[in-house]
Order: sequence, then structure tokens, then C-alpha cells
Amino acid sequence: VSFDPAINGWSASTFTIDVNSSTLFNSIEVNASTCCTQNVIATAVGDTVHSDMDFTHTDGFISGNFEFKGNLTINSGADGGSGWLIADAATPQVYSSASKYRTCGLMINKSANSMTPASGTTVLAVQRFNLIKGDFTAPSSIFYIGGGWNQNVNLYAQTAGVFTHNSGAVSFDPYINGWSASTFNIDVIPTTLFYSVEINASSCCNQNIINTLSGDTVHAEKDFTHTDGYISGKFSFKGDLYVNSGADGGNGWAVAEGSGLQNYISLSNYRTCGLMINKPSGSFESKSGTTTLCVQRFKLSTGSFTAPSGNFYIGGGWNENIYLFNHVAGSFVNNSGTVIFDPYINGWSASTFTVDVIPSTRFYNLNVNLTTCCSSASLNGIAGDTLHVSNLLNYQDGICNTMMDCGGNVSVSSGFDGGTGTLVFNGTTDQSFNLTNATSYFNGDIKVNKAGGKVRLLSPLIMDYNGQRLIFQKGLIVSTSSELLTLGDNVVASGASDSSFVLGPVSKIGNDVFTFPIGTNDSLYAPLRISAPSLVTDKFVAEYIHTNPDPTYNVSSKDASIINVSTCEYWTLQRTSGSSNVSV
Repeated sequence: VSFDPAINGWSASTFTIDVNSSTLFNSIEVNASTCCTQNVIATAVGDTVHSDMDFTHTDGFISGNFEFKGNLTINSGADGGSGWLIADAATPQVYSSASKYRTCGLMINKSANSMTPASGTTVLAVQRFNLIKGDFTAPSSIFYIGGGWNQNVNLYAQTAGVFTHNSGAVSFDPYINGWSASTFNIDVIPTTLFYSVEINASSCCNQNIINTLSGDTVHAEKDFTHTDGYISGKFSFKGDLYVNSGADGGNGWAVAEGSGLQNYISLSNYRTCGLMINKPSGSFESKSGTTTLCVQRFKLSTGSFTAPSGNFYIGGGWNENIYLFNHVAGSFVNNSGTVIFDPYINGWSASTFTVDVIPSTRFYNLNVNLTTCCSSASLNGIAGDTLHVSNLLNYQDGICNTMMDCGGNVSVSSGFDGGTGTLVFNGTTDQSFNLTNATSYFNGDIKVNKAGGKVRLLSPLIMDYNGQRLIFQKGLIVSTSSELLTLGDNVVASGASDSSFVLGPVSKIGNDVFTFPIGTNDSLYAPLRISAPSLVTDKFVAEYIHTNPDPTYNVSSKDASIINVSTCEYWTLQRTSGSSNVSV
């Protein structure tokens, strides 16, 4: 029986088949053609159309249930459908397909034997797939599961039976037919094993989500490719990772768990979901030519991970508190690249992004860039952890509450929102600290503990957060009148000595007794102490100069009570705000 209606106009039409329980066809063809719109073949509610032999989908959209005990043929006009084709014979069944023309959902419900591709068939495209019982062998090239939808559906469901991947890829490729967001579920059993998996969930105007059911992991023996869509689920792979130009991130995980070398290939800064490294041996590293990787979050459990030589973006859109970077064990190789923490908040609620490291974790360059339109985004560390940065550190945006130590130059941008995280300068050569347009934005403690070189201010530095501390241990800070170090009220400077102080002027605001941590050369600490000014707004600037004050200051012009004025050194103390008189 060939159902072959043709539409004579532009309007879509639905053609219904209404059978009773005894209706049995031999073979069935659906060939509902149209030049310009959709031609739908439906079955009446509760009906299943039975055929004793073959089913052929030549043209049209199938919205109904058709059961067949012979072979399945999909021809070049097939338009998919929300219905089901049910293979349920106890004998072997074969499917034939013309390239990637799509039929409706395919259900395998065989009490015995298998459904396999016909000779020459290497591609199969269905709207959805359900393996209830029996064996199914996928095509050797690509098994497409998806098509157009405007609702949430189980895209792949396996409750029993055997899925044989036949060394072919499975491409989950649903696309949304309207403006509403849709979620497409993948439901597997522990024995389900794909060869390679592609996520290609496209949409013109909204979010297309690929999800795995709670507790499920989709396993791929080879590669995992994220071409398009948002991943909310867990996918493991033992081959390579490909991130293509339509990837939309996701709160799920792509888990690299092969025992040998695995590579990632990424196009620019298109983002995949979370990346977890859980390798019993071997490394996960960039393929030649890949210099950028962009993920939603990162976890290194076991194995070795080599970051890209360019930028490694970790963040994307969130509306919850999450671990952004979690190094549990294994080796993180920074590859002289830049790690950029760049989460942004998708809503109005404040979010906290946690970075958890181990003592061996080393970043080369690090950029903190947490953005939000309407709330606050904070980067927090675990108590006792320090983020080690070998080269450049940039506080670009967001709040930073985690301790950092840096061996290179440090910059603070105008979008930075402060935070209580301590900054430690610990390089072996000169380091710069640049806060241009952000002179008072750094609110954490600052510690100088350098094995060599100095910290040179490239802009004014105003430390004015209540209780903020400037801690000297080893190494000098170099300031000038234009790159002035200012300590606000209730800001404390401690630990200054011959091996650690400020080379240049220091400004102090407040009404506390204060010792200016100043000196000169590399090892001459020459502090100046003042009594408490009257007001919290009073401001004094002090500097030590290791040279003869004459002729700038005439050493002969002195009070009669002064016996001698040194010609080796002098201090300057200027009251630049207020009227308090202090004792020196």
C-alpha cells in the first residue's frame, strides 16, 4: 500500500490513517509529496499501522506509529517526523538509506536477532531513536539523530538490548523550529558504547540543550565533537576533542579518559562545556595549530594536561556558585600561555567562582575577568591555597578574594571591583605594578617577598581599604612623586627592614601614629616616625634622600639649638592636607 497524497497548494495538510486492531498490510510506502510546504501522514490516536513485510519512507512527514517486520528503506524525499517506525520482527531486519535524508523516530523492539545496515548503506538519519530490546547495528559512517523539533524530547533512549557502533559516529543534530528553548535528552544504559559522538544542536534564535539523564554518562570509544548547542550532561571520550564554531558552552562535562595521548582541536574562542581530565595515563594537549581553548569550567583529576600556548578561557555564562578551576591531582602544564577566568552572570543574583589548586599548580599568565551587568561576581580560593603566577597577572574585572603570588608584572584595570585577596610579589627580577585608571581599586593586602629586583610603580597606588596591610619581607618598592604610594587611614605597613622598604616617597592619610617605611639604595632603611595627626583626613608625605641636602637646603640655616646638620642624608616631611602639627 502506497500512501501518496500530493498537496495542490501552499497550505500544509495532514492525512490520517485510521485502522482497527485486525488491520494488517503486507508492505507500506509513505510518499506524501508537496512542492512548497509540509505534507503530514498521521495515524489516529492510539492506532499503530502494522505491516507484515517492508516499510518505505519516500516523501513526507510522518506523525504516527508504523510497525514493520521486514526491511526499512528511506528514500531521498523523506522529511522526518515526530512519529515512530517500529522494527519488531523476531527475524533479522535490514535498513537502507539514501544519504542523510531523514525518517521519523526509529524504535527497535525485537524479541530476537538484529537490525543492521544493508550493503552500501553507510549513513542513517532519524528524528529520534529508542532501543527497547534486540540488537541494533549503526551505520559505519554517521548515524544522525535529531531533526526539527519545537518541544522537549528524548532524542536517544536505550532501556535494554545491544547497540553496536560499527566504528561509525553518532551525530545528535536536533534543531529548533521556533523561538522556544528545547531540551533533548540522551538516556543510556551502562553498556551503551558509541564510537565517536558529535553534538550539533542548532537554533536560529534560542538555546538548544543536549542533556543526559541524572547519573548517566555517554561513553565514546574515540572522538567527541562539539559543533553547536549547549551541553548539559556528561560525555566521556578516549580520542580527541573538537570544538567547532557554533559551540555554545554548557554546564555539563566532557571527560577525557583515554590511556594514551589525546588532543584537543579548537576554533578560536568558541566555548565547549566543562572539561574534565581523568586519564589513567598519558596526556591531553593541543593539536598542532591550536593555540586557544575555551571551556565553561575545568577539572584535572588524574593524568597530564597541557594548556594552549595562547589563551585558555575558563568561564562563560552562569547563574550559580561553581568550582571554576579544580586541580585535584595530575600535572597542569601551563605551556607559557594565558589562563583567563572569564565567567559572566546570566541573571541578577551574585555568584561565587571558586579556584581550587594544589601546591604544584603553576599559571604562566593569569587574567581575572569576571563580568556582570547588575550584580557581583567573586573569585574565591580555598583556605590555605595560593595561586602561583610565573609571569603576568592582570586584575581586569570582578572581585578577587583569593591569594595570588606573581613573579612578573601586575596590572589592575578600571573595571576591577576590588576584593580581599592578598597579592605577593615574589619575582627574581624587577616587576612593575600598573594601576592606571584604577589607582584605588586594589583592596587586598600587598606583600613584597622578592629574591631579587624591585617592584616599580608605573602609576599611583592608593591603599585605602580599612584594615588593608602592606607587608615587607624582602625586596624594595620604587615610587616617585607621580607614581606615589599612598596609605589610607587604618592601613598598616609592617616588616620593613634593611632588606625591604620603599625607595621613594610615601604618603599617609589618617590620625594614627605611623612609621614611614622609607630608605634608599638597596639596603639602607631609614624610617621616619610621626605622632598621631588630629584628623582622619590629615595627609603627610615623607621621603628619605641619601645625599647632601646643600645647596637645596642650606645646612647653615639652622636653629641655634642644633649643633650639626648632616651633609650625608636628609628626610623630607610635607603636610599636604590638614593643619595638624606632629612630632617626628
